[in-house]
Amino acid sequence: MSSSKATTHVIRGTLNWAKVIGEPRMNTFTDEREWSVDVTPDENGLAEIKRLGVADKLKEPKANDTRREKYLSFRQKEFRTDRDGNRVKNDPIKIVDAQGNPWPDNKLIGNLSVADVKFRLPPKIAGRPRGLYIQAIRVLEHVPFEIEEFAPLGDDDEYFGSGRKPVDEGRAQEPSNNDDLDDSDVPF
Repeated sequence: MSSSKATTHVIRGTLNWAKVIGEPRMNTFTDEREWSVDVTPDENGLAEIKRLGVADKLKEPKANDTRREKYLSFRQKEFRTDRDGNRVKNDPIKIVDAQGNPWPDNKLIGNLSVADVKFRLPPKIAGRPRGLYIQAIRVLEHVPFEIEEFAPLGDDDEYFGSGRKPVDEGRAQEPSNNDDLDDSDVPF
């Protein structure tokens, strides 16, 4: 597909590693802040990517990745350089729900959420790679993002399935018998 103007397209797929809410995050490889998301296109989205001639943008999952299908990585830097060489601040990626309402700033998007992703495809210029520039996300099926504070216990851990009783979080701690304190050390 060849055109002298940028075109806009929408594909549907599942999202992974959506860092698109709030302030952009530091990319340690480029030393620049950016918003980012990986999209695994559904069957129709994959066909659209191939039709557009940008299937080379699809990435293979790495060996330790839970994904098995090819995906697109979208990145939007906090700043871009315009044609005059000036640094210009990019707007955040627009995010809406299925009804078109603005997405709440405090509602993070978890892996495997289903969404439509709108992106811009610039015209092909001989000798230059083509980029896919994300414009917006419409979240259709939200999977809440859950922070995993600790990695799961391994089956070789003494507390994994051992029958040992874990600490009861609701139980009050026994007072210590610390004779070094007197009432003047108590701050209230």
